[in-house]
Amino acid sequence: AYEILTCDWSSDVCSSDLGLFSASAKGGGAVPSAPPADLGHPTLSAKGVKYDLAKFAVKAGEAVELTFHNEDVGVPHNVAIVASDGTKVFSGEKIAGDATVTYEIPALKEGAKYTFICEVHANMKGEVDVLP
Repeated sequence: AYEILTCDWSSDVCSSDLGLFSASAKGGGAVPSAPPADLGHPTLSAKGVKYDLAKFAVKAGEAVELTFHNEDVGVPHNVAIVASDGTKVFSGEKIAGDATVTYEIPALKEGAKYTFICEVHANMKGEVDVLP
C-alpha cells in the first residue's frame, strides 16, 4: 500500500490520508500537526517532557476548549499561549501527570502569531495557527 503526500512548502504543511503534518524543506522531517477537523476543541498531550504536536489550529475570533493530557507521571506541565510581542494571552493550570484538563482559551486574533509553551519546561513549545 502506498500513501500519497501533498505538501505546500510555502506554509510547511503536508497532508495525506493520515492527517496534516508540519514539514521542513530543510530536511527536518515531518512532525505531526493537529488535524483541522475540530478547530473549537483541539487536543494536545505531553509525554517524555515534550508535546505530541508542533502545531495546532484554532478559528480566529472564537474561544476554544483545549483538552490537554499530561502523560508524564508526577511531572508538572501546562499550556500557555504567548503572542509574538511576548504578551501572555493565556496561562493554564499546571497539572502533574497522569492527568487531563480542559482549558478555556480566549479568542485569538486572525493574522496574529502565537506560540504555545509549557511554563515549567522551556524546551516545550509549538505554534498556534489562527485560521479565518
